[in-house]
Amino acid sequence: FTRPHKEERFLYPIYPIWTFLAAYVLDTAMENTSTMFRKRLRFLVYAFAGCIFLCRVSATYRNHSGYLKLWMDTSTVLE
Repeated sequence: FTRPHKEERFLYPIYPIWTFLAAYVLDTAMENTSTMFRKRLRFLVYAFAGCIFLCRVSATYRNHSGYLKLWMDTSTVLE
């Protein structure tokens, strides 16, 4: 069996800092823009965040579901 790399745990403390900095940059960019650009930028930010969310969920499922699949196969064999 292959085991996923565990470097993710070292990134957890950095995520709030990235989020804060991204919010600060977007807030600064929004102050100096027109209303139409704000709507487009807001849509792009939400779409990007949604894509990142889906990528993380699928990567977590793909990389960490081996034991779950093993137990599901085991339960069908035992029946």
